[in-house]
Amino acid sequence: MQITGRPEPYRRPNRTTTQIKARPDRVAFWAVMLGVFMVFMAVVTAQADAAKWQRATLGDRTLQKGTAGNDVKTLQILLTRRGFEVPSTGYFGTITKRKVRQFQTSRGITADGIVGPMTRAKFRPSKRRTASWYGPGLYGNEMACGGKLTRNTFGVAHKSLPCGTKVTIRYRGRTADAVVRDRGPYVGGREFDLAGAVARKLGFNGVGTIYVATSR
Repeated sequence: MQITGRPEPYRRPNRTTTQIKARPDRVAFWAVMLGVFMVFMAVVTAQADAAKWQRATLGDRTLQKGTAGNDVKTLQILLTRRGFEVPSTGYFGTITKRKVRQFQTSRGITADGIVGPMTRAKFRPSKRRTASWYGPGLYGNEMACGGKLTRNTFGVAHKSLPCGTKVTIRYRGRTADAVVRDRGPYVGGREFDLAGAVARKLGFNGVGTIYVATSR
């Protein structure tokens, strides 16, 4: 038998076409792997953050509804000790927020239910002190820490506390935050002199007992 005609040439497989067809599968595979890796890292980070805040102390961060940790439990204990009873669960929930707002109202600060630096300062131990107030007849005088004493000066005088020391003063249910701006009083038995503006905010007149917490 005679074969006529030209034989069909051998054609090599088109690798480019094969690679293109396989590429979507490869892209999908790596996309899945990337997604798994990102989920894994998110879980690890969340666990690390949770462990960190479980060891946190009050003051490491701002506390609000939804936070949890050792610092929240400390907050709840402090609230209970001051008459605002709340379970010491370590979780800042609706009850804790309500008690924080009640505490803030009692201390004369914004009742937003968020525990930041100002609210934490109100938990510092207060010491009973004898105070007087000063101003009339001395307005225009230079204060020891700088500036002139005026009717609107919002500060206190103390013999030894460093200038700029922050003080939280409570008097008959009212609260005022001020700083040491002058020296005095120089009358025996008195430990603080309140500038006129502070005295007016507290409803303080003459000589009396105040409760003071200090911070730098």
